[in-house]
Amino acid sequence: MQSPHIGIESWWTVSLVITVALWLYLIPLMPNRRYKLQIAAIPVVMALFGVASSLAKGMTLEQLLPMYTAALGAILFGLFGQGAKVRELMAEMVEAGTDKPRSSTGINVQLAVSCCVMLILWGWLTHFGTR
Repeated sequence: MQSPHIGIESWWTVSLVITVALWLYLIPLMPNRRYKLQIAAIPVVMALFGVASSLAKGMTLEQLLPMYTAALGAILFGLFGQGAKVRELMAEMVEAGTDKPRSSTGINVQLAVSCCVMLILWGWLTHFGTR
């Protein structure tokens, strides 16, 4: 099955939509300002890492935007539908005064599946390994 060709303009649109969706979904789940800012910084840090990779490895924007989109999409889809559990775990973490929430098997499995699916989707859409 041949994958569709997605132009750079479309990748910009998809990456922007995924970024905004991540912010709209995750920021309200965070219990305080500190964690809201950390969630808001995820795409910014990833973009800076992408620019550094581009400069160091000579990667093009056509290579970086799909990677960025797939990585953010994996986080978003890995937590989608788990809002109540994420909110509960984050509140417990803040109350306990720790920096790490307790583990949730459901969230871990969903994140693992999401990462695998997004990696496969990224490889298919970018023709990874065939160019």
